[in-house]
Amino acid sequence: MQPAGYEELKHIPGGENGWPIIGNFIDFTTNTIPYFQAEKTQHGDIFKASNPLGYSVIVTDPKANKFFLVDEAKSTSNQLAWELALGELFPNGLMLMDGDKHKTHRSIILEAFKPKPMQGYLDELPAVFNAEFEKLNGLSEFDALPR
Repeated sequence: MQPAGYEELKHIPGGENGWPIIGNFIDFTTNTIPYFQAEKTQHGDIFKASNPLGYSVIVTDPKANKFFLVDEAKSTSNQLAWELALGELFPNGLMLMDGDKHKTHRSIILEAFKPKPMQGYLDELPAVFNAEFEKLNGLSEFDALPR
């Protein structure tokens, strides 16, 4: 899957003032709120930002965000939006599911985030963290993200 290119998004303002290759990525990630405010002032509630993977479309209007996030009309795709960024990290993950499949899996996962299960996790985590950190004791280096 290729990221959306300029031609596909040229009707959406913004994204032209970034650096070659990295685009607006540095401002987008390190100066987020001022960056969004400046772009919104210049371009309105919907604008694009360039990044190393292509372009992102930013929607700042609450009603428009609700349209995309609730998406009763099923006019958008989580998979198409997130595959490039999350596909390898979370293959077949919730963020990559669409429609009824997403809704069903989301309702299952939500049970794990209710107060009682969350408290149970908090009670167990210190022992797990301590055991894992103890394994690192004395190592001069380790692979934080093994493949």
